[in-house]
Amino acid sequence: MDQSDQKKLENLLANTEILDSLNDGVYIVDPDRRILYWNQAAENLTGFKAEYVIGKRCQDGILTHVNQQGCTLCSDGCPLSQVIETGQRQEIDVIMHHRRGYRLPVQVKGNPILGIGGRVIACVEVFKLQTHSESLFDRIAQTENESLQDSTTKLPNARFIEKTLKIKLTNASKSGVSFGMLQLQICKFDQLKAEHSSQLTEKIVQIVSQSLIANCRVQDTVGRVAENQLVVFNNVQCVDQLKQIANNLEQVLSRCTCEVGDERLNIGVNVQSGLIQPGQCLNALMRQLTKNISGNSQAA
Repeated sequence: MDQSDQKKLENLLANTEILDSLNDGVYIVDPDRRILYWNQAAENLTGFKAEYVIGKRCQDGILTHVNQQGCTLCSDGCPLSQVIETGQRQEIDVIMHHRRGYRLPVQVKGNPILGIGGRVIACVEVFKLQTHSESLFDRIAQTENESLQDSTTKLPNARFIEKTLKIKLTNASKSGVSFGMLQLQICKFDQLKAEHSSQLTEKIVQIVSQSLIANCRVQDTVGRVAENQLVVFNNVQCVDQLKQIANNLEQVLSRCTCEVGDERLNIGVNVQSGLIQPGQCLNALMRQLTKNISGNSQAA
């Protein structure tokens, strides 16, 4: 990098007051994708402090962006790499890794900083949480009745889900329209309980729950119906579409991790889907929801 380009970059990094005041996460990388700047909003959204990330490369296991299908983008498909290679602005929706281990959907915009001759001397990435995630977080937070709330995850509990399911079945019978159901189970949960503390297994359930909320739509109903069982109701009426949603969700949630000492434990999640037809039995559905999906909580 010649002196004029170096001076331009130094001036940018020395005058970040406006970037510091933004609610969107902002960070700046050099052409090797080494992080040079990380604003306060980036700290708030990711859980990673500036002093931890500055000097590291963005592909060093920090945000580890994946797409909607759970495929890692850091090595193939990184928007910042494309900005560096093409000098063109990039915009993409990705699933971001939070320091606590859960996954959040964010909108990412990569912008080039050009030097002499149009050469890319740095990139600015701006990212923000997807609006539907914020709305669903807010809606669940409004479930203040403790008798309807799971104490560990703060999600609606089995009692709330049963009430909701009863209403949805009544509406389905009147309209003749089916609705979608997703059942989720953390893999090898009994083994995790045997090998780790109850605090850690609760933390794992919290991580999966936070990721689930973040990756569902605001109109979906999300809840915890048993120790190792989560459920989502949605308005999807197509079997193939529901299966695709379940598969994508399983891929994303299985990218969650939990910090154990100096290491990170990978979390596996099993997601199954089914259409609920008008006239189905409430009690039978609740029995199905509160038992192990596979009949064996050790299943992977």
